Amino acid sequence: MSISEKKPEKKGAKNKVLQIIINGQPKEVDEKRLSYKQVIELAFPNPQFGPNIVYTVTYKNGPKPNPKGVMVEGDVVKIKEGMLFNVTRTDKS
Repeated sequence: MSISEKKPEKKGAKNKVLQIIINGQPKEVDEKRLSYKQVIELAFPNPQFGPNIVYTVTYKNGPKPNPKGVMVEGDVVKIKEGMLFNVTRTDKS
């Protein structure tokens, strides 16, 4: 998977580059679906995972199958141009 903050769109590319917004920051992706973990990795450059760390992922402005909602570990959502994600990290210590 190729994910970057500023990636030029290539002519004739297999997948269309979509711009989404994560925590107020534009991100460009060339996937049609994103997993819970991929969204977290886009939100935080070096995310930490562990038993005491919880990430809350919410989204809105999604496509008809999933216009808005909350993601949990294991979830995958279809994305569209301009979709908004909010990712927060909580330490349960």
